[in-house]
Amino acid sequence: MKVLLVAAKKTVVEDHARQLIDLGLQPVSVGVDGFALGNAFELSEMVNPGIQEAERTVALIDIGGCKSRINILRDNVSCFAREVPMGGQDLTNAIMRRFGMEQTQAEALKREPGDQAGVVQEAVAQVLEDLGNEINLSFDFFENQFDGEVQDVLLSGGSVLLPFLEERLEKIFEKRTKTWNPIEGLKVKADNVDVEALNQLAP
Repeated sequence: MKVLLVAAKKTVVEDHARQLIDLGLQPVSVGVDGFALGNAFELSEMVNPGIQEAERTVALIDIGGCKSRINILRDNVSCFAREVPMGGQDLTNAIMRRFGMEQTQAEALKREPGDQAGVVQEAVAQVLEDLGNEINLSFDFFENQFDGEVQDVLLSGGSVLLPFLEERLEKIFEKRTKTWNPIEGLKVKADNVDVEALNQLAP
């Protein structure tokens, strides 16, 4: 029997639960953020059958603020999960160094580079190279251990809003790579939610 053991500080769990309770929600279970990716992927297939190609090995990559999470699924079953201590903050720091600006300015430029897109891409090129290579090591480990190839890479997290990130990582991975909308297929009440804004920020 294979068993997964997860440990977390009780105070951290209680803080998260308290935030939900303060919002009027009642938490019923606690999960691990890395596996939340896999759960969302599985749920999207349940809500909208056939939305994902069957019998493919998919790597879900969530590029967060301080870390990136990797979850590799084969036939919708999580086979490998890992965190890499690199994320959007490293991209922001690279822009700060290149332009000599404060963090808030660098963050704004990262989100909307406009006509500076080329220079911003140069500024973060090494960070993306390092992150991509680190993720590739995980792919290599998985492929050696599980005797199968990662066929698709689905990106999520705030940093995927960078206009050139998808294309750059696809070149590093040499695998089909695209930004993933984890709420695709979900029915949303348009009278309660700005659906356009929701879809823009879905990843």
